[in-house]
Amino acid sequence: MIHVIINPRAAAGRAARTWQRVEAQVRARHEIRVHATESGGDGVRLAAEAVRAAATAIVVVGGDGSLHDVVNGLLGALDGTPGPTLILWPSGSGNDFARSLGVRPSWDGLRAGLYGSTTRQVDAWQARWPGGTRWFINAASFGLTARAVALATWPGVRVTAGRYVAGAIRSVWRGADYEVRLSLDQAPLAAQRLAAGVLANGAWFGAGMPIVPGAALGDGQLDLVLACATTRLRLLGLLARVVAGRHCTSPLVSRRSVSSLTLEWRGELPFEMDGETVQVASPLEVRCAHGALRFAVPPPSQTTERVRREGGHSSSLPRSDTGSDQVEPS
Repeated sequence: MIHVIINPRAAAGRAARTWQRVEAQVRARHEIRVHATESGGDGVRLAAEAVRAAATAIVVVGGDGSLHDVVNGLLGALDGTPGPTLILWPSGSGNDFARSLGVRPSWDGLRAGLYGSTTRQVDAWQARWPGGTRWFINAASFGLTARAVALATWPGVRVTAGRYVAGAIRSVWRGADYEVRLSLDQAPLAAQRLAAGVLANGAWFGAGMPIVPGAALGDGQLDLVLACATTRLRLLGLLARVVAGRHCTSPLVSRRSVSSLTLEWRGELPFEMDGETVQVASPLEVRCAHGALRFAVPPPSQTTERVRREGGHSSSLPRSDTGSDQVEPS
């Protein structure tokens, strides 16, 4: 049984319209169960129920936020056994994780996932703090960038790169100066005054900004990008470099790979995971579940050489006995 979890409000309703165009073709060839989320957290519950129902695959029709909820529900329900294959049909606002995964919002991409495709193991990262825990798979960030997410996000409004930049400009104008202490791979560092920090598993965030070009999704490493606290004018200049993908050469920015980290701070620290604002507390620990997730991806001939280097293995999802795989949406 394949479970489909769709967020009908993703990208101002685009996800629902996209699914409606192909649902009949999918039902003709697979036994599926379709679930529509109605409010925040539904994706977590529905994914957990799919695991308990022994789903062979979960199709996620939505954006980064929808996938974030499904991943949290799936990993929260697993008991160490392999979970269902995830098939992502990106139809949200940002689709940043899909960019890194090499999955495009097309019928061909969905068909490849359903009718037999290469699968790719992807790391999941667990953040734990006093009173809470959450998984993320694309990126988490704190400080200026997290506050920009909150300022750019409005119910029913598509979050574009332009809206994110506008939120970031407002965040800079309000001031961005946070004293934090980091321990990287159990090695403590001195306290630092930072404007922002990004914990990147994927290469993109902020609806298409190249935060870590070339980042790998399955190498057991996070790319930690830190921006020093400085003047508003210099932060605005740094923001322009982020948009252009040239920020890592700035003297205000440091970048390193880590397999675990602990973050401590006093007071309030804005935090987001996969584009979702999260209330956290100090200290916050981040650990890797290496290769915890299996995603269907297009065949190697349709992906970049970087994706091939990270590796995948051939796998087939259950097929229906009727009809040809060569079907086009109405």
